[in-house]
Amino acid sequence: MAQTNYQIPSLETLDLEFEKEIYWNRFLERAGFIVGYGAYLICFVIVFGLKLEAVKYASLFYLGLFTRLSSLLIGKFYEIPVVFRNLFSENKSLVAVSQDFIRIHREKTLKRLASNLFGMNDSSSLYQANEEELVEIIRPKMQKPWKKAGRIYFFFVYIPIAFVLIGVALWT
Repeated sequence: MAQTNYQIPSLETLDLEFEKEIYWNRFLERAGFIVGYGAYLICFVIVFGLKLEAVKYASLFYLGLFTRLSSLLIGKFYEIPVVFRNLFSENKSLVAVSQDFIRIHREKTLKRLASNLFGMNDSSSLYQANEEELVEIIRPKMQKPWKKAGRIYFFFVYIPIAFVLIGVALWT
């Protein structure tokens, strides 16, 4: 990460950012779930319940499918919390504040990271790791720029295709 000229966040600010990130991750996953499966449900009710067939109803199905596939990227976008991403910063004071936050809120932060990285598998190596080992566990996951890919995908792929599919459903 590049060094920037902004004030180093306090522990309270990092805690608020961490909680906000958890909130948005859950919100976007649920929204993708509701929109995706909601479009499936509407499509199936129209096609099978009302016995209607048209291009606009098929576009709802594709919108649901596309939204559910896009939800997979949400998981990758929020896989490594910002507090752990800060450990790779060139700004030493930001790294120190992030290390303090992880030390103070170890259970909360590692629980979030363990659920993202290991899922239901054994994550004892993460909980037993010291600061250097923790960075080495996270380093392979930081190789791919999922944050940048997520933003590009959302603005240049998802929004245009969603508008086209909604437009087809409304126009025909």
